[in-house]
Amino acid sequence: VTHAAHLGTRLVTRIDLKTGLGYIAAYRYNGRPYNSPNDLAADHQGRIFFSDPRYIGDESIDQPVLGVYRIDVDGSQHLITADLGKPNGVALSPDQKTLYVASVGKSETDRMPQPVPTRSALEAIVAYDLQPDVSVRFNRIVVDYLAAPARPERNGPDGIDTDVHGNVWATQGAWKAVV
Repeated sequence: VTHAAHLGTRLVTRIDLKTGLGYIAAYRYNGRPYNSPNDLAADHQGRIFFSDPRYIGDESIDQPVLGVYRIDVDGSQHLITADLGKPNGVALSPDQKTLYVASVGKSETDRMPQPVPTRSALEAIVAYDLQPDVSVRFNRIVVDYLAAPARPERNGPDGIDTDVHGNVWATQGAWKAVV
């Protein structure tokens, strides 16, 4: 379970279904709170992959990047990519060799001194090859929502998942500005 910003606790928890008790799996990286843990996926070895974007909230932005992280079974935490502007949904392929990440546009951390993400304004689903050491290597853009035919919503993907056949499924919301 992830807990986002805007009065949230900004952490990742594990719920024991037998006891109903929650355990904190991650709440800080390099000594600072996460920005807004959002979506996650678990692999067959028990590692957790999660996105840390930032959408809303008055809390400080404590991580200098909006990234995708991995929590290993020993509890260690690793930033595995920060090359997307705003990572959102995460999913693993059935063979556990590909990590898919939904990207939903430009990062709010652009005002902070940092390297500009390689793919900073994508509205897309991106595929990364999982390496033997569980690091990732960019593979391809699976779906580019901005290159699709004109649609009134023009929004990228939100939550994503894969099915047993390797198809990628995505949700998409129509965000509208309230004036």
